[in-house]
Amino acid sequence: MDTFVAYFLKTAVTLTVFYLFYRFFLRKETFFRFNRYYFLGSIVVSLLIPLIDVAALLPAKESLPVLAIPKGYISFQEAVVTPIATAAPVSGQRDPWVWVRVIYLAGVAFFLLRLLWQVVTLAVRIRRAEVREIDGLKIVPDAKVKSPFSFFSWIFVHPDQLADGDLEEVILHEQEHIRQHHSWDLLLVELLTVFQWPNPFVWLINRSVKEIHEYLADRAVLDQGVPLDKYQRTLISFVLGAGNPALITPLNFSLNQKRILMMKKMKSSNGKKWWSLLLLPVILMLAMAFSGPGENDGARIEKQKDQTYKLSGQVLDDATGKPLQGASVVIVNTSVGAMTDPEGLFTLTMDKPEEEIAFSFVGYQTVRQKVKAGDPVTVKLKKGVIRLDLKNVKAGRENTPQPPAPTTKNKTGEIFFVVEDVPHFPGELPALKKYLAGHVKYPPKARKKGISGTVWVNFTVDENGQVKQVYVDKANSVDPLLDKEAVRVISSLPEWTPGKQRGKAVPVELSVPVEFK
Repeated sequence: MDTFVAYFLKTAVTLTVFYLFYRFFLRKETFFRFNRYYFLGSIVVSLLIPLIDVAALLPAKESLPVLAIPKGYISFQEAVVTPIATAAPVSGQRDPWVWVRVIYLAGVAFFLLRLLWQVVTLAVRIRRAEVREIDGLKIVPDAKVKSPFSFFSWIFVHPDQLADGDLEEVILHEQEHIRQHHSWDLLLVELLTVFQWPNPFVWLINRSVKEIHEYLADRAVLDQGVPLDKYQRTLISFVLGAGNPALITPLNFSLNQKRILMMKKMKSSNGKKWWSLLLLPVILMLAMAFSGPGENDGARIEKQKDQTYKLSGQVLDDATGKPLQGASVVIVNTSVGAMTDPEGLFTLTMDKPEEEIAFSFVGYQTVRQKVKAGDPVTVKLKKGVIRLDLKNVKAGRENTPQPPAPTTKNKTGEIFFVVEDVPHFPGELPALKKYLAGHVKYPPKARKKGISGTVWVNFTVDENGQVKQVYVDKANSVDPLLDKEAVRVISSLPEWTPGKQRGKAVPVELSVPVEFK
């Protein structure tokens, strides 16, 4: 699972828990100020909980990672074989989350642009209006206003309402929104909605925060001695207002039986606030469950208590898309590594959150790639042609080197050995060189024309050691006469010992020079 998707889901679950607690324990109570800060705090906590690594705060236990890896190293390629290419671009597998990301980001872009448009529109309306000051308040006459509302330090009203002069209760109501800085709350909630728009509970939180703002403003107006009946008539006179931006809360927002009852309801006992203590163990459990920003299913890199990191991924054949079993995955300049399973999957323990990894398979081009926390790791290896250098081979010389000394050990003290063995000709390279020299027949026509040169012939040694698919690449062609003879000689080669990847025979493509002088 993608790291961001995991973070999004954990944040969504936490927000949902906070909202449901409000819905069942706090919604019907009248401590509106407490509820306001409850939601603001729940938003902050929900965004932070997935980022907190609780494991790092706990005492670390003495434990070592287990890395069981086969041992052994045979590298005929090390001294006498040179791959044509040693690196290739990494081709990523199609990400199953790509369409989820596209839809999500489209929604984010839409709601973010909507929010920015509303802010800019309100700013333009303020700039174009003849702003008046009444008792130190900035009043913005605007013919588009159906129901009065405030935006930071400005109060929007319809010019006709302003002319009537009966706005005392309205001004008192909107003044409370300004004094209590409710616009900042709405901005925070709207930004949360942009981030969490697919989550239905975030829209309920958005609405609940606006309701609480209205309850706070209503209570403040009534506490100043305004008669309840008169104030309710004022609200009802604006009941038809509609079409206001999401960033503001109009005077008549949520003007229903519940809001009327909240004005009449006696203040709830402060002792009921202790219900909120029930959230403490819930928050702790969420923090433990959601510790850290998430792990990536394609390349899970997770920090362990002993400061190690776990990397997982997949190695595929670039041509067929099929998994490569037994591919070597090694941290560059170390002997720490792993191999892939039948599905091409691997798991590797690293000491650092970012490393350079070498992916290799006999007969394929080696790929080096830097990986770090959160990066998906899907590597496709391309087939490579291994050139057998016969120029400096001497008869009777031992051409199979001993395994090189390992450079480092991992924390368990176990050493990973790359086990890749290219095909072997009977008697090794000296015998191959001798065979070619004794079986090549210089074409008479080529000799007569003075044509000479070295033809590099490509061929595959299959799982049974048989020579197949013999051909001369155009780039290595000297002359059709020489090419034809070179292909004939290579096609006549006896059976080889097949190439092996961790003990399993695999087809390998080789290239051998056939010299004509």
